[in-house]
Amino acid sequence: MANDINSVTLVGRMTRDGELKYTNSSLAVLKFSLAVNRKKKSGNDWVDEVSYFDIVLWGKQGEAIQKYLSKGKQVAVLFHGSVGSEVIKAVEGMKERPIAISIPMIQPLDFRYLLERLEGIHALITVEEHFIEGGLGTVISEWLTKEKLPFKLVRLGIKNEFIHSIKNKSGMRDLYGISSHKIRRTILETLSNE
Repeated sequence: MANDINSVTLVGRMTRDGELKYTNSSLAVLKFSLAVNRKKKSGNDWVDEVSYFDIVLWGKQGEAIQKYLSKGKQVAVLFHGSVGSEVIKAVEGMKERPIAISIPMIQPLDFRYLLERLEGIHALITVEEHFIEGGLGTVISEWLTKEKLPFKLVRLGIKNEFIHSIKNKSGMRDLYGISSHKIRRTILETLSNE
């Protein structure tokens, strides 16, 4: 039997602060809106088109992230490989939701496309499930230095060392800070230092 997955990822900007209310039975209800920009061809020109999405989160998740949902700065999380599921879990429901960008291959990297997606971004976090040195974080770091781009960069991945005592993938991800809850903590720390 096939496993069907329905997944929607919206990357955009908050149009207003999140609004938290409670039902008569004390259930939290968080409402917010996202503006999602995309380019579309109009004749010979490319024009911006904006779509607006009203989102409602119920219960503890809405309560927990309400303090992070406000208009303002934004962070981008760039990831490569299967660790993407951890990144998606980490950013799901965050008030100040980072842009999560999958990088399907490290070389060649379309830097022009990436720079367009990073408009208005202050900080980048790279997440990879292999050694940090020589991977996505290194490619991004070299690009930022070469182009003198003003992004703060945080690199998450495996240290260049032998791993003897880890018995499973989740233990390895947790040890090296690339599990969903540790990625989320890094995002929140990065946002608070902006």
